[in-house]
Amino acid sequence: MISERQSATGHAAPPGRGGFTLGELLVVIAVIAVLASLLLPGLARAKSRAQGVVCLSNMKQLMLGWVQYQDDNRDWLSPSAAGPDAGQHTGNPGWVSGSVSWYVAKGLNIPDITDGATNTEVMVRAGPGKIGPYVGSPGVYRCPGDRSSALKALSMGTPSRVRSYSVNAWIGVLNGGIPPVCETFYKTSDFRRIGPSDLFVMIEEHPWTINDGCFEVAWGYGVEGTSINDFPAMRHGKACPVSFADGHVEMHRWLDPRTELPMTPGVRPPDFIVVPGSVDAQWFGAHATVATEYGASRH
Repeated sequence: MISERQSATGHAAPPGRGGFTLGELLVVIAVIAVLASLLLPGLARAKSRAQGVVCLSNMKQLMLGWVQYQDDNRDWLSPSAAGPDAGQHTGNPGWVSGSVSWYVAKGLNIPDITDGATNTEVMVRAGPGKIGPYVGSPGVYRCPGDRSSALKALSMGTPSRVRSYSVNAWIGVLNGGIPPVCETFYKTSDFRRIGPSDLFVMIEEHPWTINDGCFEVAWGYGVEGTSINDFPAMRHGKACPVSFADGHVEMHRWLDPRTELPMTPGVRPPDFIVVPGSVDAQWFGAHATVATEYGASRH
């Protein structure tokens, strides 16, 4: 006779065991859910920190190109440039070509403008004021956390935009009126009333306001520190990289909740938002430009 603990082949049979009960499965699922709720926020923070490190590195490489440009061009600064096409049709030189605004991309079909949103070639294009030849790689113009998109043309899809950064508009483009109340910086010799370590050059811009290569800050006639025109990005824990004219780059944290501009795709962003008492608006007022002697006499 075959023993109860033996199979027909004579080998010991494993002890009998059914599958998991419904209760056991529910407990396992609950444990997995708890572990996921504990681990996922930490993983998200780690991913955000890693993207922030890469974003800082990108800006450092761009600033190396910006500094090399002035070294090779008799101390002239690579300017921010104004206009939807960053100077390609206006004749103004600028640090980069093209616009990444979806409004321009949807409303116009001019190759130098439209392609700027999705064409990496315009990032490294040579020309007056351009730092592209000094940078070489188009990938450093975009933050790895930037997933915003823009229409390349009316009949095409929504590929990712190729640039996340802009340059302070008071570098080479804006003017403070006649006579000027605030400085526009064309050469390093213009850093007379503000130190290069205090003047911001490059910033990661909010996907709703980014367009040409110019980051505009309201200044002059007493309005500085009271409104925000273009907005900073908030991809790295309410912070973004900012570079300065001496070449250093830092991660700057924004403190006023009004600086965290909600994005409404399909709606044109406002030209500026009044934010009285905002420490962030005051930061822009202190680091975008400085009063001329004439401007100082008016305050």
